[in-house]
Amino acid sequence: MAVQDERISKLFSLPRLIELRWLGAKRLSLFTSDPGLGLSDSATAGLDSYAVINPLLPDVVERRRIPVDRLFRPSKGQCSADADISHRILLPLDFDPVRETGTAATDAQRTLAAERANATITYLCNAGFPAPAAFVDSGNGRHVYFRFDAPNDSETDFLLSAFYSSLARRFDTADVKLDKSVRSAAQLMRLPGSFNYKARRVCELLSFTETETLPVTVDMIRRLTEELRGELGFKRPLVVRKGSWTPVLLETFLDFYNIDYLPPAEVTQGLLYVLNPCPLNEQHAGTSPAILLTHAGFPKFCCKHASCQMSWKQFRARLRLLTGKWFLMGEKR
Repeated sequence: MAVQDERISKLFSLPRLIELRWLGAKRLSLFTSDPGLGLSDSATAGLDSYAVINPLLPDVVERRRIPVDRLFRPSKGQCSADADISHRILLPLDFDPVRETGTAATDAQRTLAAERANATITYLCNAGFPAPAAFVDSGNGRHVYFRFDAPNDSETDFLLSAFYSSLARRFDTADVKLDKSVRSAAQLMRLPGSFNYKARRVCELLSFTETETLPVTVDMIRRLTEELRGELGFKRPLVVRKGSWTPVLLETFLDFYNIDYLPPAEVTQGLLYVLNPCPLNEQHAGTSPAILLTHAGFPKFCCKHASCQMSWKQFRARLRLLTGKWFLMGEKR
């Protein structure tokens, strides 16, 4: 199957510990150094296959109490998160045609996505980026991977947020959008060679650069983002956030209090983490309870119910009263 293809193994730097995840009517995970396990298992039939593209910390299995080399239904907090990534080795781009939710892209829409991807890659390479490592037809759009060499830290998070946002503003059209959420360190990407059930097509590896290309660096990202911002009319230089909270730290905080949340969504003010349910009142569900992490690095607790409207300081104090635990930001985990 997919990762039995030597090119895909090289793209994801296998063998190493990796999480594969299957999504659809149910959710299954597999943590393994032998990704061939489970790919032909009948339990995954009819589910869409994804992979966490960056390497995991070696202690993630023990810390999250994860079974190794067998399929399992993950409990809350068992799937890998940004804080579980050791470093970044791939910089992904995901071009999606605009269409009704849950529908497959037409051939014409897929062609538009490919054209937008090619235009963006040409721009990046002319600006000094190395050649991409791989092009993938996701079944609905186009994925592109650059080799990347960057730490999993707050500076990288900040720069990638600005990079993807600027690149999207430069190259998005009414028909094709660049997915800005792929900046996550623990990013899931559709597994090449697997079947895309929504599109009813195979996710196909179109090309792979066999020779090792130079990786994109943090300095390249910083320089190009400044150039993009200048082209877009931004007058103020890119400044690292003033607040001390990052996506990694916030997700560690949520895990510490065993708070379930949906993947962060990009909004105008920053990143929105919808909580499921509200940790202060389990009857408050849906999209009402959330935490907003602003671009400046400050979290805000948001719940539309009057009984839960409070400041971040009050929210943290309430969690301490409810659990008897206090989250120390400087504590090593």
